[in-house]
Order: sequence, then C-alpha cells, then structure tokens
Amino acid sequence: MTGTGWKTLGSGITHLGPNLPVNYLLLERQGGRLLVYYWNIQQGQWRVLSSDRINKLHIFLSTLKRHRSDWTLVRLITPVNGNMELARKSLAAFAQQLIPQLPKFISMGVNDYHISQSKYHLNRNRP
Repeated sequence: MTGTGWKTLGSGITHLGPNLPVNYLLLERQGGRLLVYYWNIQQGQWRVLSSDRINKLHIFLSTLKRHRSDWTLVRLITPVNGNMELARKSLAAFAQQLIPQLPKFISMGVNDYHISQSKYHLNRNRP
C-alpha cells in the first residue's frame, strides 16, 4: 500500500491472542490513518514473515519438497479515527471471529481442518 501514496508510520509484530502473531502497519495518507494486520498461510502453516523475499523462498522450497505452492495473504484493515486503542480492539475482535472460518475458504488439500491456537498452523481434526 505504500506504493499508492500511503506513508508507513509504524510496523512490527503484535499478537491477536496466545500464540497468534500478526504483522501490523500503521499507515497515513492525506491526514487519514489506517491500521493493517496481515499474515500468510502457506500450505496450511501460519506464517508471520517480515520479508516478501523470505516468503517467496518458503514457497519455492515447499514447491520443491511438497509439490505445493499455495499460499494465502490475510490482510485486515480498519481506519484509525483518532483512537488507536479502539482501532486495535476492533481489528482484533474481527480477526478472532474470522480465524476459525478461514479453513472453509482456504484450499487445504484435505477436509476438516481447524486452527490450533497453540501452534502457528492448521491441524487436521481427529475424532
């Protein structure tokens, strides 16, 4: 988004909950501010990578090793209307509702996956 005139005011890693890290950006353009949370899911693995090059390296290695090149970027954006804490809480609350629904829309190659909050990957449900 920085290529479209948005200036990065801050960036780093935050947590949506125990063991659920996400990248964040605080962006500004023409007096408006946005808070962005984003992460990748690659071949079912929850990934928070600081570099697109590292992300592409993971995809390349997985393609060679597992014959899979699928990945998903999950990006959530909310305006910051003068209250950063309210924006954080709003984005985190939405993410907590969204995360359990992701396996319904992300091709995992097998059925019945759920997100494990103790690990950064999607685990297969077992009876």
